[in-house]
Amino acid sequence: MKKLRLPQLETARKDPVSFARQLSLDAGASGFGHSKFMDWQRAAFKYLDSKDLIEARQHLELSFRAHFKVDRRNVLDLERYVQILEEFTREQRRKRLVFVESRKNVDFPLVKEKLRLTGQVPTIFMNSSSGYSIYFMTKSSIEWQNELRFPFVQYYFSKKVYGVDIKDVEVGIFNLETRGFEEKSYSNYAVNKALSEIRGLGRSIADNL
Repeated sequence: MKKLRLPQLETARKDPVSFARQLSLDAGASGFGHSKFMDWQRAAFKYLDSKDLIEARQHLELSFRAHFKVDRRNVLDLERYVQILEEFTREQRRKRLVFVESRKNVDFPLVKEKLRLTGQVPTIFMNSSSGYSIYFMTKSSIEWQNELRFPFVQYYFSKKVYGVDIKDVEVGIFNLETRGFEEKSYSNYAVNKALSEIRGLGRSIADNL
């Protein structure tokens, strides 16, 4: 059983046949490496789990020391990422987002015995309208609204996880460049259109594995 991962949807969308060939050769994920962005995300998860900003900041500082040499550039980057972590906590409070869970897995069958759509959602909150707000983290500004993964995640968590109406879930990003949350709730039409495209994409990939 091959896996199409949420972040790969746009690559597969551009050329499903070439993507299928590459997926056929893929021996599996090699695991997560270390990056400053990944260290920042882990510190954000630490804060959300513990509600302790000091502990999260210490976790980030220790991770930087363990993974990167101490030089001027890395010290400045650490200072910037600490500031972003503090902005993340302030924005969460300002938007009255109540933490629900993090690192929630997605597993959705596309083509029986051939292909599944999988991935992980970084953060899920309850918002001030008593609905769910689901966010991915991005290092910089992206045109995310037209990506297939966002309406799919809205569908998946409304129907497969929480059992709520589509309109009670919004999806988006926390943008480390702008240091703010961005979100959108897709219409039923947009969600169904995305699902139809994803299923068609899955069939095209499976036919070429």
